[in-house]
Amino acid sequence: MLDTQAGAVSLRNMAAEDLAQASSLVCDNYRYLARTEGYDARRLNDLIQLRGSTEALLRQMKQCAFIVAQRQGAIAGLASVQRNEIDKLFVAPAVHRAGIGRILFREACRRIQADGYDSVFLGAVPGAVPFYAKMGMRITGYKLIDKGPLEGFTQPLMALDFADEKSSFCG
Repeated sequence: MLDTQAGAVSLRNMAAEDLAQASSLVCDNYRYLARTEGYDARRLNDLIQLRGSTEALLRQMKQCAFIVAQRQGAIAGLASVQRNEIDKLFVAPAVHRAGIGRILFREACRRIQADGYDSVFLGAVPGAVPFYAKMGMRITGYKLIDKGPLEGFTQPLMALDFADEKSSFCG
């Protein structure tokens, strides 16, 4: 158990039985992002269907390792890792800024390092850049998304070299 401002949290691998709760959490975050990042109703619906549904998460579980943060019997956050990329990192909006994202980020980095990689990278939504910067990541470029639900949006690309002094945020 790990202590956060939201109470005790435990980390574990996501199981198929978690899909409904995980989908709800991801979809709640897409709704939050629609408000904060300016996604319209069509984009939000596409995100929910293509990336947040139980079917989408089940497909993603075949390619990524999912980590869930559990608090009081419910999933309070999740992260997914594929090779040395953090593909998803979501925390229930009700417990944003309570330390759960930091715990998930550190665990994702720990697993990436354990798999032999010397860096981690991700594509962030602009509103998450300050969080990832606090974790020691830096912007390495920008990508114009050319297909999918976020077509036309620019995504900051971020990286962290574990040999860098700032990588202590991962450990």
